[in-house]
Amino acid sequence: MYGLPYMRVTEHQFRQINNILRRITRITLGVPSYAASTFVEGTAIFNTLTDRLIMHQEAQSHRLTTSKQGRALLELMGYNTANLPVIPLTAPPWDAIPFIKVKPIPKHMNSEEDAARRAERTRIQQPTDSVSSCRRQLYRWQSSHCKHRFFWQRSR
Repeated sequence: MYGLPYMRVTEHQFRQINNILRRITRITLGVPSYAASTFVEGTAIFNTLTDRLIMHQEAQSHRLTTSKQGRALLELMGYNTANLPVIPLTAPPWDAIPFIKVKPIPKHMNSEEDAARRAERTRIQQPTDSVSSCRRQLYRWQSSHCKHRFFWQRSR
């Protein structure tokens, strides 16, 4: 059934597949095998074989016309893709992910003994509006997948 749209079948083979599909539909609906096909198809619960093939063809053509690779395949097969609408450029998915910078929690931050360190840390964590207060600092560390990483950090 899934490969049928891609095969060349004779009219006799098509009728055989359609009869098998009707028989399965009757069993599924629980109607007797001698029920008229027009009444079984009139329930409109299951699509006919012709409807399924048309829907499959429309889905494939839509899928191929909405991407650059699909249009290239259509051109290789001889279809004219010049009159199709322009495919809009989309942003890569990683642009939608917000950047969250999590700094490690420093040791020795007792609220009574290390009040000066806590105050300095609070001051550093406050966002600044000035872009000029940024300076580039280079950080390097070893990792399993990346040897060097660079990022911007606000200066104090």
